[in-house]
Amino acid sequence: MATVENDARSWIDAHREIADMNQYWYSPATIDTIVRVLRARCIHGAREGTRGSTLDCAFVSTPSLFFVLTPQERAASRVLDYDRQLAGSDDCGYVFFDFNDPPDALPDELKGAFHAVVIDPPFITRDVWEKYARVARWLLAPEGGLIVASTVIENAPMMSELLDVRPNVYLPSIPHLPYQYALYTNFDAPELATPNAEIPLDPHELLRAQAEGLHIAETRAAEVPLAGAGPSYDFEAMIEKAMLGAVALHTDTIILSISQQHAAMLMAAPGLCQWNIAHSLAGMVTSAAGVGRRQAASGPASASGLQLPVWFHFQA
Repeated sequence: MATVENDARSWIDAHREIADMNQYWYSPATIDTIVRVLRARCIHGAREGTRGSTLDCAFVSTPSLFFVLTPQERAASRVLDYDRQLAGSDDCGYVFFDFNDPPDALPDELKGAFHAVVIDPPFITRDVWEKYARVARWLLAPEGGLIVASTVIENAPMMSELLDVRPNVYLPSIPHLPYQYALYTNFDAPELATPNAEIPLDPHELLRAQAEGLHIAETRAAEVPLAGAGPSYDFEAMIEKAMLGAVALHTDTIILSISQQHAAMLMAAPGLCQWNIAHSLAGMVTSAAGVGRRQAASGPASASGLQLPVWFHFQA
């Protein structure tokens, strides 16, 4: 039998991502990892803890995972998605899903029917996640169940509040997504306790920075008074303020979030980009040297200073 990774590659080749729907598929290797986690705990006859469910797993906006399952596994699960093209010509377990609709717009027989949900919304904002959290609770068995979800690391406090999930060391690879996601669960899995070889970032560094309070809500609030003329940001002021905060927190990592519409001002290629910022011990910016093309202000050179990695997360 073909491996999940090979099946995933074939499915991805046959289903191009639709930009207007914010479709971004996991990589074949990441699909393989997540499916192994699910097979060990909630599908293919494996059930942990929950007794009231009649179906295995609801794949909510995660079709790339659902369609690599065997026909027998798919029969005991469902994929909920807005893209009607995924329905195919036969009864494949597809259920139309619009996250703007209330949960009771879904078929009644799905309420409280699932042992697990796997969620990857097209957007990362709180208003969208609140709707996905509501439908997740509606789908899971009354006594609860397993949750797997992916979004940016800055959303960790929100994800803990809405779904009681936490980020794992394993970071999923989503090749065409312009920023790095984390993988959240409400259970421990050894498969997710080690770094993903596909991702060059240090997951421990990202998790540590998040734990120290450098999350998206604080960053966005800090950006407001630092806007430059017109629709631009004063990046030098943003970096300097973040550095002062990092020194106060005794951390050597800074995470800033900027809107994607301003990403072109910083670098030509989209993605998560590490910048090495040299600054004086007083916290002033003295120079900025980025990886790849960039647009950023630079201050006067300094012979002495402290090197800090600064991660810019581009938000929609």
